[in-house]
Amino acid sequence: MLLPALGGLGAPYWNYKAQVAVENETADTKSADWVAGALQAIASRVADIIYYLRQNKFSVNSLIASGGLSKNMYLLQAQANLIGVPLLQQSESESTVLGTAYLAAQYLKWNWIVGADASKHIIYPNIPSEATQKNYRTWQQFVQRHI
Repeated sequence: MLLPALGGLGAPYWNYKAQVAVENETADTKSADWVAGALQAIASRVADIIYYLRQNKFSVNSLIASGGLSKNMYLLQAQANLIGVPLLQQSESESTVLGTAYLAAQYLKWNWIVGADASKHIIYPNIPSEATQKNYRTWQQFVQRHI
């Protein structure tokens, strides 16, 4: 497991003294294992925020993924599995830039309509919720050991 705390941990932990941590690596750990661990860590950090929102009475029924990492199906599947809801992969990987341009067009009173069908794929959770909860508890215990 990998804790990506390069500058500490932000929400929901707010511990800026936390440091990068690695567990369960062996002499047999391959570069693909490190990549998978990093992607799982990213998915877990996003899940931390989703679980925090749920604990505070916010409903999260789906999640939209955009940006460069949204092209990685391993990450998207891990994310959908951890949060237990469908994940919508945007067809435009740089939706932040597109949204900024759209807001600028609105401000300038330009009539610009962004395509309604922005989803490229929908990734559904593919493991039972009990396994999801177990995986997330393992992650939380790992984080608690290192903050």
